[in-house]
Formats: sequence, C-alpha cells, structure tokens
Amino acid sequence: MNLRLSLPNPDDHPRTSELARAQLANGVTTVTTLLHTNVRLEDRLGRSLVPLADGSRDREDLFREISMVAGETMPADELRQILDASLQRLAELGLLWA
Repeated sequence: MNLRLSLPNPDDHPRTSELARAQLANGVTTVTTLLHTNVRLEDRLGRSLVPLADGSRDREDLFREISMVAGETMPADELRQILDASLQRLAELGLLWA
C-alpha cells in the first residue's frame, strides 16, 4: 500500500503551529514542524510570518504586517506574491494547520 501525505494549502486565515511560534518567540530559528521534523527558518520574512500567522489574521492583515517588515523598498504587487509564496512554503514545510 502506498500512502501519500497531503499537505494543506494556506487558507484565508493561515495558522502556524503553536510550537513553532513559541520556539521563534524564544529565539530559536530551527523549529519543529507538524510533520515531526525540524526546519531552519533562515529568511527574515519567513521568521516574521510564522508568529503573525496565528489564525487571527487574514491575508490582507498579514500583508499589512509584512509590509512594515519589508519597508517601502518593495512594490506592493511583488510583496503580495512573496507573501503567497512564503505561505505556500510554510505549508510545504509542515508549519501550517489545514
């Protein structure tokens, strides 16, 4: 029998694992995933996005928050694409709840 793991797609209110958020809050950059593996979050945007994606914010809220992290150096359309790609990557890494 061949079992296949299906990873979630980011929904309208993405929610990362509580453990990963707690680990980042304690200064750890290698976090435990929902797949029981560890992953190092090296990019600043990814590390900023994990605690923000707690299920209370929709994508527009996340965009506003991430805009403050990115500053005014990046066009809004490009930042939206990066946000979507980052959320998808967090899902692939096993850091987002379905």
